[in-house]
Amino acid sequence: MLFADYSLGDAFLTVIWIFVFVAWIMVLFTIIGDLGMTGQVILVNQYQWRDLSDAKLEKFFYAAILWGKSPFKVIEDAKMILKREKK
Repeated sequence: MLFADYSLGDAFLTVIWIFVFVAWIMVLFTIIGDLGMTGQVILVNQYQWRDLSDAKLEKFFYAAILWGKSPFKVIEDAKMILKREKK
């Protein structure tokens, strides 16, 4: 029979593993849910985005959004970097 060798210790381990699995799923949903939930709408036009990508500052732009800083400061910095490179 299937339950003949299932002891109280095995039942306890099963409960622990289910708890760990559910906790892991909850943490995963929390992290994924918080990534895009800043409450801000950032509109960047094509030229601003091109400046960001040319200066390779996209990851700093995203970091500024996630950390509550000003992403527009990153766009200004990208423009300044590109101006200095042209000179």
